[in-house]
Amino acid sequence: MGAEEASGRLEAALTSTEAYLAEGQRISHTGTWAVNLTSGRVYWSEEVFRICGLDPATTKPSQDMAFQLIHPDDRAFVQEAFATALRERSDYSVEHRAIVAGHTKYLHALGRPVLNELGELVEYVGTVVDLTERKLAEIKLREANEKVEMILNSINDQFVALSKDWRYTYLNRRAAEQAKLLGKDPAALIGKVLWDEFPNPPNEKAIRQVMEQRVSVTDELYYAPFGQWVENHMYPTPDGGMVTFQTDVTDRKRAEENSRQNERRLRLLVESIPHQVWSYRADRTVEFVNQRWLDYAGVTCEEAQRTSGHDRLHPDDRDRVDTIWRAASSQGDPWEVEMRLLGRDGRYRRFLSRGAPLRSESGEITQWFGTNTDIEDRKQAEGALRETEVELAHAARLMTIGVLMATLAHELNQPLAATVANSSAALRWLEQDVPRADEAMSAMRRILKDATRMADVIVSVRNLLKKSATDHARINISRIIQDVLLSLELEISKHKITVRQLCSNDQPQPLGSKLELQQVMLNLIVNAIEAMAASEWSRELTITCEPREFQARAGILVAVKDSGAGLSTQTHSRLFDSFFTTKPSGLGMGLSISRSIVHAHGGVLWAEPNVGHGATFQFILPV
Repeated sequence: MGAEEASGRLEAALTSTEAYLAEGQRISHTGTWAVNLTSGRVYWSEEVFRICGLDPATTKPSQDMAFQLIHPDDRAFVQEAFATALRERSDYSVEHRAIVAGHTKYLHALGRPVLNELGELVEYVGTVVDLTERKLAEIKLREANEKVEMILNSINDQFVALSKDWRYTYLNRRAAEQAKLLGKDPAALIGKVLWDEFPNPPNEKAIRQVMEQRVSVTDELYYAPFGQWVENHMYPTPDGGMVTFQTDVTDRKRAEENSRQNERRLRLLVESIPHQVWSYRADRTVEFVNQRWLDYAGVTCEEAQRTSGHDRLHPDDRDRVDTIWRAASSQGDPWEVEMRLLGRDGRYRRFLSRGAPLRSESGEITQWFGTNTDIEDRKQAEGALRETEVELAHAARLMTIGVLMATLAHELNQPLAATVANSSAALRWLEQDVPRADEAMSAMRRILKDATRMADVIVSVRNLLKKSATDHARINISRIIQDVLLSLELEISKHKITVRQLCSNDQPQPLGSKLELQQVMLNLIVNAIEAMAASEWSRELTITCEPREFQARAGILVAVKDSGAGLSTQTHSRLFDSFFTTKPSGLGMGLSISRSIVHAHGGVLWAEPNVGHGATFQFILPV
């Protein structure tokens, strides 16, 4: 083989080696450089040009250029490191940032001094490694770790990580605080074995289950050292270890215990109150009833839950109650209704049922809660009381019979006398030789008029003496007052009382019993007459009627004002008490009965002393 052929092969091998070297530098992001300290000549490999973003064909490298590429914040310490290496003839190694095409790169430069045979420093040769990808990955990883740590330190849970050999690898801030309270240095715990530091944890079985079976486990226990209830959520990790989130659930446990106690107290209350307590679903099926409900119905709780609130209703009440239920359900309003319910003995009793809705977050009614109150005994007592009041009212009317009889005698005497006179005159006119039929007819008309007047007086007194009440209807208060005044005309005249009746027939008309309201007016006017009987000053009876709003609706106010002796403080406070009277022969029931009647008509009766003399009794009724 000739010298030329050998030289060619050597050049080819060298070229191939250079190519491999260049490719290796490109793959490893490692360039080579050299600087001759005698000539100042600088050498960069192609990879250095690529790292620096420069074109080797148009760029002549220099030390100044190399330093200018360095990040301004790093340039001073890189120059100082290189100067130190030159001075000490030592190796040079520094990491720094470079600005390449407006972007930051992370580089690692290494240099080694080259000495001549005289030991003089003549050159530095070295490498520059592009660490940008690794550094950026490290930065991202560090930022991610910082975020994770920030999150773990911001949560209220204690977070602990263990390696597969039971060593502590991480404690968050709350876990570190807990370790300090237990007398442990959090930093010193890292790398220590769990069982060495805490030999007998209360949930050891659960911890070992997570690690050995690689399953998630949640447990709850009372941690005596802190007097706390804690909930542990434990998970296996991909590296063979495990992590634990420990939550302080003491407040929740206390709230749960308070809730249980409140539930027990509520249950005791529900079972002790004298009402049937129930909850129905939106479709009116039974969800819950208390024991009183079950005892009355004679069924078990399971049997009750298979029924509807409709099933025990009296047949005659069902349509009415269903109508109220549907209206309340559609409007979402509480409801109240009286109804009869079937008991275990097969009898019906009257109950007052009240219900209120429970709504979901969307506003939909999901349940009804309510009570049934047994009012049967009260209703029977009210009926008996009502009968007694009717009897007492009748007795009170009979007490006025003396006054009424005198009035009746007075009112009938005049028309009877006139009737006798007119009858005699008619006979005389007819017995004449030439009968005067026209005069006789005139006398007969006067007789008819007087007879009609006597009939009106008798009917008025008879109505006042009736025992039973009449059906309710719209009442003309002015007409009632006129009838009562007419029946008491003699007493009014006897005591020289001036009457002012300021009530017109076009006043609002309340719904009520004519007879009962006549009784009220009779009692009030008779009391006024008797109060003024011995009065030494002007005796005036004023009766007024006027429209007046009452309980947000229209009403009529009736006032009876006298000029009698008035009301003392003691008398005023007991005025409407049953059997209280200031009259020697009184029963003390008139005003009590009057107030009951007015109250039954939905109104109010009260009395006030006048300025000066007398008193005013007034009542207001809705219309």
